[in-house]
Amino acid sequence: MLNKVILTGNLGNDPELYLTQEEKEVVTFSLATTHSWKDEAGEWQSATDWHQVSVFRESTIRWVKDVLKRGHKVYVEGKLTYQHWTDKFGQKRITPYVVITDREGRVEEIRSATHSVSLTSNLNLTNSNSEQEVISSDSDSENEDASFEFSQEQINPKN
Repeated sequence: MLNKVILTGNLGNDPELYLTQEEKEVVTFSLATTHSWKDEAGEWQSATDWHQVSVFRESTIRWVKDVLKRGHKVYVEGKLTYQHWTDKFGQKRITPYVVITDREGRVEEIRSATHSVSLTSNLNLTNSNSEQEVISSDSDSENEDASFEFSQEQINPKN
């Protein structure tokens, strides 16, 4: 069966680094996507949807933490997963996440051609068209399944 999500939007916050219960790093960020339509009066309306993204792939974690910041435009491809949790009032909640694991998914930064681009050894650059450049992370060769549950204790980013 196919479980694939593709989104293009803007980061709503700087990526945050966490540790899983198994002591593995995961980076999370929110992604805003906006869609527009004309209402019955012919006026343009828009709405923004917010998506949570979790990255478990080691090389992509480092790249996301080093390169991406709030407001950056990105392309995200991953699988849809749900985290079940209980809020402080005892109500059961479900949060959908787009998950990027060692085996599937990717994150690419989309920049306009007018911005300068600095590359490091762990980045690839491809030209998607004359108006935009796409910067993406390399994928790891490891093929481990990522556990989706992680602690909410933030760790210090590695420099």
